[in-house]
Amino acid sequence: ATFKCLNELFGVSFECFASPLNCFFPRFCSAFPDTDAPFGSCGSFFQLQHIASGSFEANPPFTEEVMEQMVHHMHHLLGRTKEKEGEVELPLSFAIFVPDWSDPPMRALELMKASPYYRVDFVVEKR
Repeated sequence: ATFKCLNELFGVSFECFASPLNCFFPRFCSAFPDTDAPFGSCGSFFQLQHIASGSFEANPPFTEEVMEQMVHHMHHLLGRTKEKEGEVELPLSFAIFVPDWSDPPMRALELMKASPYYRVDFVVEKR
């Protein structure tokens, strides 16, 4: 239901961290592009450089190093959309799902919230 909602409301059609066993969309990035490519993998998210526009979903492995690396790479990709002078700037967005590790504060969350591309966040409370 979440992926369908992301697709319908925000045009999300690509997963930044998935596998053939858990992907929702036909195209995704994965940790093992050599074996996952026949199933739709575009390789590692950290190797993607050609993204110019679109809406993407990211639910990275919950390790601080990977989440921080993800934020840096997204910031790089978002920054590249403004580099080409004279060209029409196309929209690029990421819907990110990470744990609320705020006590003590997680560096990746701090980087996201300090980004000039940051728009909104919310915490889904436990039931």
